Amino acid sequence: MESATADEPIVRLADVRKEYSLGGMVTELDDVDLSLPAGSYTAEMGPSGSGKSTLLNLIGALDTQTAGRVRVDGTVIDGLSESGRARLRGTKSGFG
Repeated sequence: MESATADEPIVRLADVRKEYSLGGMVTELDDVDLSLPAGSYTAEMGPSGSGKSTLLNLIGALDTQTAGRVRVDGTVIDGLSESGRARLRGTKSGFG
């Protein structure tokens, strides 16, 4: 896995969509674009059910998006196998 360059965001989401099948299709995230510079602090706020945990699960490689691109520290994670995502979680991310 490569690391992000100094001018590249540490987290980058482009056109991300997440849908679930719950007796019909439910869209949790729709067309999300997000860039987080390395060393930045970010707060995520919103009402219950607005997709906060879903967003963190995508960034933390715990879940996969329906569409779009997720990049963490220079690694595009949406094409990684489960073992590749586990390796990324073990080396690049963590939840406290």
